[in-house]
Amino acid sequence: MTGTTTSRTTRLAMLCVSLCVVALAGCNRATLRIPGASTEMAPQLIRHTAKHPTGRHVVVAMPSDGRAQHLGRSIAGTDWTACTTDSLTPEQAKLAVHHQLEAALRESKLFLSVALKSTSAPDLTLETDVLALCSQVRGFLIARGAGIAALRLTLKDGAGTVFQQTIERVVTDDQPEYSGAQVTTVEQVMRTLMSDSLREISRQLVLQIDQAAPTLKIVP
Repeated sequence: MTGTTTSRTTRLAMLCVSLCVVALAGCNRATLRIPGASTEMAPQLIRHTAKHPTGRHVVVAMPSDGRAQHLGRSIAGTDWTACTTDSLTPEQAKLAVHHQLEAALRESKLFLSVALKSTSAPDLTLETDVLALCSQVRGFLIARGAGIAALRLTLKDGAGTVFQQTIERVVTDDQPEYSGAQVTTVEQVMRTLMSDSLREISRQLVLQIDQAAPTLKIVP
């Protein structure tokens, strides 16, 4: 009997310790993620073909990382804010944005060609400033995850700017835009949500340029 009581007491103590660890992590459970328990962020399809192809070539320049200057800023009119709780290095974050934008523009057929770097004077250049790219998981018994992204996008024709827009998007794991599984690691949820938010921003970029193309003076 004594052994059984001791075993139950030990299990109860371990449960209490586990709950305390979660509680100490606060509303953001990024501290509990498992390093390496996720896949890399690959570009996603936006499923849109341009109605007004520009007939121009474009180079997607390597984004600049301005996230440090926007920490704590509310994103997309929500209570989710620009944060540092993500598993990406600065270089990985820039590459994730770079490749998602390139893939979306290529898929849309909005431009004759899309390149990541120019070997000669480019026709058009898309410049990007990353204002936010992170993910958070909030909650105690019921957790809610969000992918948080904000990009300032500038399309240039030579030295002139023909399109500039800041596009922000927050995707949570209870929305249809979430492309991941409901049962997975916290790390994977965070990584997938960041990818989903970038996909939605790149889709919005394509839609806006597509709609405005006839008036942007970039169609030859």
